[in-house]
Amino acid sequence: MTLPAVTRAVACAALAFVAGCETIRTELGQTESVDLNKPYWVEAVDPDSGATLGGARAPLFDAHQDGTPLRIGRVPCDQGILLRGSALLLYQTGSRAALLELLAGVDDASPERDAPAVIEVIGDGRRLVRNRLHHGYQPVDCGAALSGADVLIINVTAPSNVYVTLMLPRLSGVPGMRQALVEAKDALRAAQAATDAADAAASAGMPYRTNGIHAFICTVKGEGGCLGLSNEACMVAVSPRGGRVVEFRTSKDNNCITFESSVAPAPHDRRLVLSDAVYDAPWKWRIEPDGTLRLLSPPDFANGIRWSRAFTLHPTAPVMRVADCMKNCVGHAVSWSIGTRLIFPPQVSLMMPMEDTPPGFTLVHPPDDGITARDGVVVIERVDGGRMRALSGRRRGQAAATRAGAWIAADDGQTCVIMRSRAPGADLFPYDGRRAVVRTGAKGFDASLYSPVSPLEPGEFYCSEQWWALGAASTSPPASVTALHATMERAAHDLGGL
Repeated sequence: MTLPAVTRAVACAALAFVAGCETIRTELGQTESVDLNKPYWVEAVDPDSGATLGGARAPLFDAHQDGTPLRIGRVPCDQGILLRGSALLLYQTGSRAALLELLAGVDDASPERDAPAVIEVIGDGRRLVRNRLHHGYQPVDCGAALSGADVLIINVTAPSNVYVTLMLPRLSGVPGMRQALVEAKDALRAAQAATDAADAAASAGMPYRTNGIHAFICTVKGEGGCLGLSNEACMVAVSPRGGRVVEFRTSKDNNCITFESSVAPAPHDRRLVLSDAVYDAPWKWRIEPDGTLRLLSPPDFANGIRWSRAFTLHPTAPVMRVADCMKNCVGHAVSWSIGTRLIFPPQVSLMMPMEDTPPGFTLVHPPDDGITARDGVVVIERVDGGRMRALSGRRRGQAAATRAGAWIAADDGQTCVIMRSRAPGADLFPYDGRRAVVRTGAKGFDASLYSPVSPLEPGEFYCSEQWWALGAASTSPPASVTALHATMERAAHDLGGL
């Protein structure tokens, strides 16, 4: 018998022995085993885009689409999952899982045979296994002891034309685990149905007027149905898909500065995925008696948090309070900063607080064309035709940051808008203490404000408060910022903030 044949025989015999032992223990009532060659997952997404895997990317079970068997290194498999490209599978076990049995490898029928794949097994936020997979090699053992992990993630990173087979995937653990897997999946569907019903009930009560605030349903081009709040000085439109701000303006006819705002956990290099099932899905919403618009996200089990956002307009001033909260929704500790992302077009000057030491800002990626620091303000300026030097040609990807404070302002020559976070100076911020970061790109500015990093035990939550204000632009961007800070202070005093 050749060496590869011996290897295959030993691997198959070992799997058969383990499977037999698990079956015996299950029959004795000591453990329960669940074969995972069925869609027991809560989420199956592309970790790069966050999109749910479907169509040509949908996982296949037990065979290829044409019925041919799955094979790794010429070892056939009649129980497995075929993943085509990168994929993240997330399971909720009800903390009943003790052991994951899994062999993995690049499938023999993979269109691309030279590029490797990487597989990771993560239990309750801890990486338990990380292996590289290559075409033509024998199956690699990727099993792991789970020690009662509630959230199990199998994460595969691979080019779209590399096919990875998960061979004989099985969970063993406390009896009731299969029911827990099914109930977690059903609970997500039930929660979405409840959100739809609650949104329909809330919509039936619109429009709604209270405390000088008008709440209504509106349509925004490119977004569809949105939730609107207005007072005598300004209005805001929030998309229920992802809880994103899509308009903040002084009047119906004045769109002011076009921008978009959303939330995400930071730092980004620790995130597993921003799933569309959370960050582009409908969020539950309601209007509070004081006119506050409150939204609640689906659970982001991959990163262990659930979001809520609350928007409160001042009754008369063009000022809004934004409260962003994250709650630990899993059974283990997590630690994140709240990152508020702001996307602006290139036709604006962007500003942030100036650091004490020259040049007044931290240049993350050079060059520093178009960036100046004066009067306590860092200004990234637009130039002729509304296009920044920093946005042209090789200068795309420029990034500047500040540790001096947590606010960002934008000025288009007519209107100025500012976003300011309440953030104590002694706390730990991500990205080496940077509180505000501005990046340039082909389409405009990608700016972010960060809260302190907050450790959260199961069930704990952390909230970050921001104040947004609108006003007329002056001839000097720093003067515009000074005026808006004053407007914000007066309005925040009325609402009991800052």
